[in-house]
Amino acid sequence: MAPTLVLLLGTSACTPPPLPLPLPLPLPAPAPAPAPADSPSCTRRFAPDADLRAAREGTATTIDRLIATRPTSGLFTVEGFVQIVHHCAPCPTGAACKPCEDDVWVSPVRGAYKGALSPEHDLHIYVHDASKLEMLGHYRLTLELCTRSAPNAPLPDLELRGYRPL
Repeated sequence: MAPTLVLLLGTSACTPPPLPLPLPLPLPAPAPAPAPADSPSCTRRFAPDADLRAAREGTATTIDRLIATRPTSGLFTVEGFVQIVHHCAPCPTGAACKPCEDDVWVSPVRGAYKGALSPEHDLHIYVHDASKLEMLGHYRLTLELCTRSAPNAPLPDLELRGYRPL
């Protein structure tokens, strides 16, 4: 049997069929909006450790009550257990690193029996030096509520203004 040549309309034996058009690339996500000028992510005016230990206390409350009442500003004192301590890695010499802040998660319940951490039940607190607070340590913490908060967070950002081990 002799081979046969089939010629499609619009093409020739020497031209390959046209390639499909490439799909358009997705547009990059828009950059997040900058924080308002009156909200510099709190003042981050941390005091030395000795001053933190001797700081005046704020309005006494519990972690659960603080989250439930959702205040927007003020100085509050709560008791809780440090669940997670996050230390920032040092920036290598000559590198341009993003700003980083130590922070801790504090819960009204101690340890692994508590379950997953959540901003609906636990406090995420920015601290100057997280090494001063021990993992699973029990503390009385004085916190300042800032003007800035994460989207869908029940409370504004929190900064440590004082602490006492219990």
